[in-house]
Amino acid sequence: MTFLIGGANSASGYEISNSCRFNNGDSPKLSFDLSSPNVDKFTVSMWVKLGDLSSRLGLWTLGKALTGETGDYTTIDVNINSVGRLSVDAYDGVADATVAAYNTAAAGPIYRDPTAWYHFVFAFDTGDGTAGNRFKWYVNGSNQTANLATTTTPSQNADLFHASSSSFDVGYDRGNTAYHDGYISEVYYCDGYQYAASDFGETNDNGVWIPKRFTGSYGTNGIKLQFKETGTSANSSGIGADTGSEGNHMTPTNLAATDIT
Repeated sequence: MTFLIGGANSASGYEISNSCRFNNGDSPKLSFDLSSPNVDKFTVSMWVKLGDLSSRLGLWTLGKALTGETGDYTTIDVNINSVGRLSVDAYDGVADATVAAYNTAAAGPIYRDPTAWYHFVFAFDTGDGTAGNRFKWYVNGSNQTANLATTTTPSQNADLFHASSSSFDVGYDRGNTAYHDGYISEVYYCDGYQYAASDFGETNDNGVWIPKRFTGSYGTNGIKLQFKETGTSANSSGIGADTGSEGNHMTPTNLAATDIT
């Protein structure tokens, strides 16, 4: 089965042809070990199609499990729960403190349409002097930050995860041990940059939000996943091949060639 995102009415003429299928029963994910990442300023963009709506679906995580402290971690995790509401949580297991916490407000929109492709952009900059600008969330090009209930606003210059021994994981929420179920396509992780949805997408002549070619910077640990390859190693022929500028190929776990669609 092929899902084509984008079309002829695109101003940039950019289309997405491939995605990766995640079956949460297999505990699948993609991982990349980071090297001195920016822990307070970064952007994650991805196109997502939801599968098993009865469970919590992990989207991505940045951080690590803590050595010698079973079950504890220092991460920023993103998931959509079984009701269809987004959760963003940054937790410091060393300090046993929540650094940042956002949830889709009870009166806000829910995301439970298994037939739709959602474009999610998560943009962070805790160095911003305005608290409301430290996290911006976009869905299909629209800034949805106002629809979030903020439990904990990160303090200025707060570290959202630890720089040492951390990884970027796609299709996984470490804090809740939640894996994605459905499809993920066109993933960007931009290390050290806070971008807007308009850097990754545009509205076509029919008023539909579609992808466009990204021309920004990736940063040292930056990654672009287009899922054009089917190998199971962390290289340019692998499922997690980085097709951006940095060659930061991700390691697939419990994913196979048949999961590339």
